[in-house]
Amino acid sequence: MQSENNSLNPIRTVNPWLMAFVVILPTSMEVLDTSIANVVLPYIAGDLSVSIDQSSWMLTCYLVANAIILPLTGWLSDIFGRKRYFRISIIVFTLASLMCGLSQNLTQLLFFRVIQGLGGGGLLPISQAVLLESFPEEKRALGMGVYGMGVILAPTFGPALGGLIVDNFSWGWIFFINIPVGIISVFLVHTFIPKETEVNLAKKKQKIDYMGIASLSLFVACLQVFLDKGQDWDWFSSKAILALCIIAFLSLLFCIYWELKCSNPVLDLRLLKDSNFSICIIAGFVIGMVFYAMTEIVPVFLQTLMGYTAYLSGLVVTASGVVVLFAMPIAGILSAKMRNSKWLVISGFIITIYSLYLMSEFNTIVDFKTVATARAILGLGIALIFVPINTVAFLFIPKNKIEYGTGLLNLVRNIGGSVGISMINTVVNRHEQVHQSYLVSNLSPLNPIYQKSIEILKDLGANMQQANMVLLDMMQKQATMLAFIDGFVMYIIISILVIPMLFFLKAAPKGFKLH
Repeated sequence: MQSENNSLNPIRTVNPWLMAFVVILPTSMEVLDTSIANVVLPYIAGDLSVSIDQSSWMLTCYLVANAIILPLTGWLSDIFGRKRYFRISIIVFTLASLMCGLSQNLTQLLFFRVIQGLGGGGLLPISQAVLLESFPEEKRALGMGVYGMGVILAPTFGPALGGLIVDNFSWGWIFFINIPVGIISVFLVHTFIPKETEVNLAKKKQKIDYMGIASLSLFVACLQVFLDKGQDWDWFSSKAILALCIIAFLSLLFCIYWELKCSNPVLDLRLLKDSNFSICIIAGFVIGMVFYAMTEIVPVFLQTLMGYTAYLSGLVVTASGVVVLFAMPIAGILSAKMRNSKWLVISGFIITIYSLYLMSEFNTIVDFKTVATARAILGLGIALIFVPINTVAFLFIPKNKIEYGTGLLNLVRNIGGSVGISMINTVVNRHEQVHQSYLVSNLSPLNPIYQKSIEILKDLGANMQQANMVLLDMMQKQATMLAFIDGFVMYIIISILVIPMLFFLKAAPKGFKLH
């Protein structure tokens, strides 16, 4: 195995499965909060007397603040100590949740959502780092399976839980439910997480990387608003979107330049020298795109085109969640038994591509079973990718850089999710117009199929105007269906392009103990 400095020394003082429960509880709470709020926007808008578009800023504010903190987690953990910073993050997140639920106007809600995002941003990277060190080498993949259950399942069940809460209580309860979980989490973290990483005095004596923090924060904030509001503001036809894009690009370039020359960077880009970590960063970005895009667009497809209720469309997503619930531990066991997990990752991508292919075969009369099956297969593919990716990425990363790596990996996956959602929404919206303009040209008296359709509708008792309205409605549904198919095909192509680089993932170091 590697030297003491470069290995992940398991924390033996506490049962690793107990540690898994301790860290996954607050992590699931944070991830759940990124998705549960989506379904309550109309209720918040009505209660606070604002438009739905204005209320949607509560999502953007949270994502921006959360994304800013993610890559800073390693540095903050060095400054405060991992256990202390983890505890502070949970407390800030919990108190901000209370204040969000008590907010009397939109300004208050947005302010406390920012605080909530800043508190929640550090939970995922620290949870992952603690699990990596808690489990012995041969069982580390099992730990990542448990971690994956928390990260993947929470957003899957979030919308359904949010709908259940607002149907029976006020919207504030989507935030109040975090309070007991937060209190229990603080107690468990204080009691069971050992102080194996004390405050790094050497780090505290170094100058704070203000330029790195500023440029990184500016990049992440501009990028997140750009992705979140791009479609609403008609992309580059909007001067605001164009300005955000330019600022994000320039701040990214400066951030890369500065962090590579800085002696104490807040974002350690030198980790990307490790080929395993770099490949996993790219794969994580793509899987974030696919997972979050499909989590968003499949319910939209079912509700807008198929006429499903929110409850029925939620059941389709739940089917995927059930598969993930069982597939994550299995993926962990398989990954633990394999010295080189790249074949598991490749298999996961192939399964994901197959599920997207099944979605590309959807039509306007597709049944519930077909949609649920495709979504469940996607859940299996995601599980087989997520677990080994989060293990293989850190095989050659020094122990003292784990939080830096987990922060960067989680940031890239979240940005991938934002990019994926923006892309699928833009493709469906734009391509629907393209397909509609093409199909409408066929609604012509010179088209024999059109004439035949009009005659059939007239025989059924419709007049000319009613017959034309029926055909126009059918045409619009077909155009929308084709636009959704274009989106599914786009992600098939993107997923295929990732596979070749996965063959370059390195096996575990010599001396790695197979389970």
